[in-house]
Amino acid sequence: MRALLILLVPIVSLPLSGNFFGINYWYFEKLSTGERKLVAEKLKELRVDTVRIGGLWYDAKGMKTWVLEDFFSLCEDLHATPIVQIPLNGHTVDEMLNFVEKVRTMYRGRIIWSVGNEPDIYQDVGFSWIKRESREEVLGKMKEFLRKFDKGDDILILPDLSHRWRPWMMGSWTKHFLDLPFDVFSVHRYPFRYVFGYGQIVEDVTNFTAEMLKLKRFLKKPVALTEINLSWDWNFHGEFSPEGEYAALWLVSIYVRSMVLDIWNVSVWSTVNDSSLSLLIVKDGKVEERPSFKALRVFKGISGDLKDHHFSKYLDWILIGNSLIVVNRYEKEVSVKTEGGILKVPPMSVTRYDNGVKVFEWRVGM
Repeated sequence: MRALLILLVPIVSLPLSGNFFGINYWYFEKLSTGERKLVAEKLKELRVDTVRIGGLWYDAKGMKTWVLEDFFSLCEDLHATPIVQIPLNGHTVDEMLNFVEKVRTMYRGRIIWSVGNEPDIYQDVGFSWIKRESREEVLGKMKEFLRKFDKGDDILILPDLSHRWRPWMMGSWTKHFLDLPFDVFSVHRYPFRYVFGYGQIVEDVTNFTAEMLKLKRFLKKPVALTEINLSWDWNFHGEFSPEGEYAALWLVSIYVRSMVLDIWNVSVWSTVNDSSLSLLIVKDGKVEERPSFKALRVFKGISGDLKDHHFSKYLDWILIGNSLIVVNRYEKEVSVKTEGGILKVPPMSVTRYDNGVKVFEWRVGM
């Protein structure tokens, strides 16, 4: 049975944040000049407002000069604002301040700064290169650093919590950062390690909305999702992994719902050569596009204010400017009635209509 949805009278008017669409820059091995150009040209097919350099490795090990040079080069190629993580784990306050000065000599434009990465797991992970720092040690070092850090007109986001911000344990870490002088509260979200069925993915989209609403009410501050993907385990491959097509449907719904929730930034992890978590794989001078990369093309060129939306278990749509974006997670075609007529939305698809004319379509299984 086909579902019939009707576009209602516009109920919201909300401009997109100029920092909303984000990606994470991440790789261990240096790409060749040609490979970096391939990546930059591919990423121009997406809407990219920010590029973040961060992650647990960079937090503990720091960032080599060539890494920063390549990162800023990509930001300039994409005309994107850099989000720069200041290494915290195992670093002294003086080392953190010296890193800031180094970055400012390399890049003169506007920077969004963050401090540390997932400090709530410093005590938990078993990696030899992570220093076991308690919450009190983390907070003490942050406070000392922030007393000496002059961000000027830049933006400061923190603390990039891993999971202890989530509703069932929100108070255990989240509340302890609220007295710090920051602009945006940042968290990461990887809902699964392994996904065993499509139903989990469908259910998580609804869970995401409830979690974000509760977090925003708790904080009363802008919220950024500086890392997000279906799984955190880069060794998890297959149909329901981040490299699969169902993850692409899930991810576009997350972005669509985040627009309505007025999330400040959503940055998918990761961009290139991070196993199953990457949007792109570059090898031997060739670029492989993952389904999530292909589906995220739907946002390229979006402008204007958010006007209306509809969310359900299997279908989300959003009207922004003159563009209607529909994520259909049904296994059957859906009919959407608009002022211009009835649109036939393919099953398991991401589509976009500008002024009622289909300009983008991506489907599972194509």
